[in-house]
Amino acid sequence: MGRTNQTPRSSSGSRRRRRRPRLRFNFGTVLFIWFISFLSCFVLFMISANLFGTEHEQIPTDSAATQSTGTTTTSTQATESTTTTVTEEPETDALVNPVPESDKRSASYFNDCVFIGDSITQGLADYQLIPVKHVFAGIGMNLSKVMTEKIMTTYGNVTAVEAVQQAQPKKIYIMLGSNGIAWMEQADMIAQYTALLDALKAASPDSQIYILSIPPVTAERETAAEGPITNAAVDEYNSALLTLANAYGARYVDSNTALKGNDGKLPTEQASSDGIHFKKATYEIFIDYILTHTGE
Repeated sequence: MGRTNQTPRSSSGSRRRRRRPRLRFNFGTVLFIWFISFLSCFVLFMISANLFGTEHEQIPTDSAATQSTGTTTTSTQATESTTTTVTEEPETDALVNPVPESDKRSASYFNDCVFIGDSITQGLADYQLIPVKHVFAGIGMNLSKVMTEKIMTTYGNVTAVEAVQQAQPKKIYIMLGSNGIAWMEQADMIAQYTALLDALKAASPDSQIYILSIPPVTAERETAAEGPITNAAVDEYNSALLTLANAYGARYVDSNTALKGNDGKLPTEQASSDGIHFKKATYEIFIDYILTHTGE
């Protein structure tokens, strides 16, 4: 009995002596593991709660905000680009007068054009340079009667404006002023020209209007006993037409310059005896100038 009682105590005491170090080691290990686990959970919680702000850009809302910021930047750049484009467009696409030289167009360019004018314009049809159905002109026509005097056209005996209303051309060329420049005041001419432009625009709103400069005259016409016309006066009236074209948004074609000789006058050999009307070769120069100055 005595031995038996001692053995358990000895055994128990021995176990306690052996387990204490292990208990301390295990407790520390458990404590360490618990601490690491707690710290990991705490970090994960903080991250998931976005309290550290480390995942700010990955959250959809913040991502959208980031994208929105990027879009705003892009939008700002686009706005600046758009602003620049709007600023530059007038320099590129706006009407430039006189119409500058460009690549020559083929004769088919005239398929959707009409020409309004006097006997000089009538010559385009007479020499078969422009189909007669595209020429709305008459002998003695001038700005004071172009909207009221009827002429023979493929649309009947109508005014030039009424013919335009029927034709609905893409382009309208006007050359008026030779008849009347000797007696018409410049202010009156511009007022009547403006009224004609208004009427044509109302009759065919989608048509592009071209104002052809008044052609030059010969030196002989400048000193004619009856109805003298000076090239200085022609240039002055053309300057007013250029101003009108710019104000109205019409194209101004400076064919006058192409027809002048080195002396600033219509060469005598290129004109008829009256010093105003053209010979066929002159019309060909005139047509060639239009085809190389379309503004398109």
